[in-house]
Amino acid sequence: MKRLAGFDLNGWRDLAVRNWIQKPGEDDEVGPDTIISGGIDGCVVSLIEDGKLRYVGGAQAELAPHGKGNGWGHVGAPKRRTRVRDLIASPVGDEDRIAASLVGLARRADVGVLAVADIGAVTEEAQEALLDAMRRAGVRHSLLVWRPILALLGAMTARQFEENERIGIVTHEALGFGTQVLTLRKGEVLAPERRRDGRLHRSSVGLGSLRDGVLARLSEMEMEGRSSKYLAASSMPIRLVLGEEVEAEVLRRSNGDWAEIQPPSLPAFGDHDTFDDVVTTLSDCDRVFFETPACGLVADVVVDELGHRLDVEVCALPPKTVALGARLAAGRLAEGEPVFFDFLPQISTIVSGEDGARNFDLIPGKDLVPAGEIYRSRAPAKFAILAGQDRISVFIRKETVPEPRLANVSLGKHIAETTQVELSVEQRPVSGRARLILTSPAFIAPHVVDFDAAKPQEQSWEEIIGSQERSRPTIPDRMVLPNGLGVWDGIDFGQGLSEILAESVTSCEPNWKLLAQTLASRSEGRYALSSDGLPPNELPAPDLSTLDQMLIRAESEVHQRIASGDNPDNEPLRFATWAFRRCPQSLVGPMLETLDAAVADHPLLVSGGSRTLIYHGLGRTLRDETDMRRVMDHLFGRPFDSWNKNHAACMGFLISRTNEAPRLLRRSEVEYLAKVAARGLRAETGGQYTATFIYLPILLVGLLRWRMVDPYALVSNWDPAADHMDDALNSVIDDLESKRRTVPRLQKHHELLCKSREELAGAGGHSNLLVDIYGLQ
Repeated sequence: MKRLAGFDLNGWRDLAVRNWIQKPGEDDEVGPDTIISGGIDGCVVSLIEDGKLRYVGGAQAELAPHGKGNGWGHVGAPKRRTRVRDLIASPVGDEDRIAASLVGLARRADVGVLAVADIGAVTEEAQEALLDAMRRAGVRHSLLVWRPILALLGAMTARQFEENERIGIVTHEALGFGTQVLTLRKGEVLAPERRRDGRLHRSSVGLGSLRDGVLARLSEMEMEGRSSKYLAASSMPIRLVLGEEVEAEVLRRSNGDWAEIQPPSLPAFGDHDTFDDVVTTLSDCDRVFFETPACGLVADVVVDELGHRLDVEVCALPPKTVALGARLAAGRLAEGEPVFFDFLPQISTIVSGEDGARNFDLIPGKDLVPAGEIYRSRAPAKFAILAGQDRISVFIRKETVPEPRLANVSLGKHIAETTQVELSVEQRPVSGRARLILTSPAFIAPHVVDFDAAKPQEQSWEEIIGSQERSRPTIPDRMVLPNGLGVWDGIDFGQGLSEILAESVTSCEPNWKLLAQTLASRSEGRYALSSDGLPPNELPAPDLSTLDQMLIRAESEVHQRIASGDNPDNEPLRFATWAFRRCPQSLVGPMLETLDAAVADHPLLVSGGSRTLIYHGLGRTLRDETDMRRVMDHLFGRPFDSWNKNHAACMGFLISRTNEAPRLLRRSEVEYLAKVAARGLRAETGGQYTATFIYLPILLVGLLRWRMVDPYALVSNWDPAADHMDDALNSVIDDLESKRRTVPRLQKHHELLCKSREELAGAGGHSNLLVDIYGLQ
């Protein structure tokens, strides 16, 4: 049978309930529960034995003269005695002293539960210190439980409760009163459910204020022109406050004389307005209990005040109640039954997505965790870590810490390729600091984020999110090549498209080459149709109808030639593809079939030059995501060194002219295309910058539209993939700088590539940049 112990270590009245009896020189005897007192006004004393320091707590320490003043000589030095109240209030660094107090109550428990205050004073670091103290005291399996929870569990050992009852718990604190509202939840057993932190209501009826009032009266009575420091060793003030019977007490003064002090009367209770705040928090409770180490007058006054103001039953709990509740909790823990259900303080980070920077809560607000069980994030925050990075920066906010922080986590090596990183949280209720864990396929092992080592931020959380949003890189606008009536009406007094279509629609053998050349021509930079396949608004309806008829004929002609295998040229197909996204979609399939076919193995591949039409035609006409993905898979399947301007043009047209294509790209493919663009630009450096040169800057700037997927991607001086493109782009810009004075047409090249560099840096905002680059042809 396991040794079970419940500890109420509070420094006012220390108690424990354990299910065994310790017999000197014999084995422990497990049996009925026993209440063990650690004394009133508990303390820990330090001893030097055989040159070693050790600590003693519990009832032995209460009786010892150590630290009771200089009148006791060397052992009376004040530093030899430490109040349990002070240790519990600030446990970090005093784990051994707290362990001595626990040992004084119950040594070597198999399962132990310790009460902790629920008024925001017990930090996660303090929780860890208390758990460490329990381990040092020999408790094998430790659990911290909020004091109001244990008060209710203790009350359940003597009273009947129902499922869904809302129970108000008022705890008596040094500074006033704590309040908590718990709901009883039915599972294997009836267990309290905690939904928020307890609240502190400061009051002069707090234990500390009452004790100070009694001590002040004692000082007035004992002064008589002499020092009254020796009164600090007296437990009389606290015994009076706790309602204990108090007789005259003999204390030793600093000079060694003895002084007999008489008990004063308790000061009058005031500050009753504080109870208004207490009552407000308990207004929707079914029952209210007052938990206090005091009995008698103090407890009666508080219960009367609350009872007069509330419409429900108010009862004072006996001082042993919390210890009894802790013992019950230890039994449940040993049996695997729920002790209580708790919420976890929220931990948040900042993630970036298509909608910009936003708050991301790692702990869903409605999640409840059974005490003792570990919580793991069900939906971790996701980030992208880029190739070449050796650290990651994460903003973190904790509900229990005022200022947000920025954690810089060193990864120990440069990441070989861009990959996803997940941030998750692991935590047990009332069990110390949460573990913030970064995991990724690129990591050999998870990395732990040290919140305490992270840099506090002066900005508020909202300001940090706002600053992330304001620094969001620009996204180049989609390229929409403009339409106009010039081609329809005729260029330089030549035949216009309207006239040619009118003649062709009645012809048995249309001049497909003329039709294709005319539809592909531009007048003042404008095509007959926009790259979305739309005509000018002013175009007469009959002209558009004629165009659609000829597109249907071209569609039929292409299919007939494929079926017969007799295809002297691709002019009908060329004509159809220059209708851009107005092209009949039945022609897409045959073009896709040619991608992996050899010349002469498909009717549309009439010559080596047919490839140019296929790649450019697909780039102009595709509007189905499945077709786009098929073309992408084909291009990414090619050897890197085999990419030429046709391939760059096809991909560049897709990602610059559609919103769908950029969203289809994976991060690894984005990096691949960045290398393609950089390689192509370096190859062009020092050349003539002919009309086909524009496909490379279109690919580069079009690739930046992937920021619709990851808003902070491909930014130079941050993203290694962007830096590759930036280096190559700078080489071209430097070369154009020396040539533009002697080759006037290159002035515009230089200007637009400088704007492209600004877009790459995330600070562009040049709305027509892609259209302007296309116009360099």
